[in-house]
Amino acid sequence: MSITVFFMLFMMTASSVYLILSSRYTDLLIGIALLSNAINILIMEMGQGEGADPLPQALILTAIVIGFALVAFLASYILFEVLRHKNDSIPTYTEEDV
Repeated sequence: MSITVFFMLFMMTASSVYLILSSRYTDLLIGIALLSNAINILIMEMGQGEGADPLPQALILTAIVIGFALVAFLASYILFEVLRHKNDSIPTYTEEDV
């Protein structure tokens, strides 16, 4: 794996973790989609080498389908929450609320 691809994967993963930890639903959705793509690129780069090994391709295809289903489900849930609460922020709870 070249240093350029490694740096790109690092930046994608760091950006996705930052977005997942933010306090908005849309940032959470974008962060999960970005992390899914970063993992797919990592699997693809690990599968590069001599010979033809179909296992990484099958793993990536399965991961793409699962990632798309997860993002679609999360998008519908986020739409439901935004329409219900009329804002995009994730509610925070304290110990007194529990």
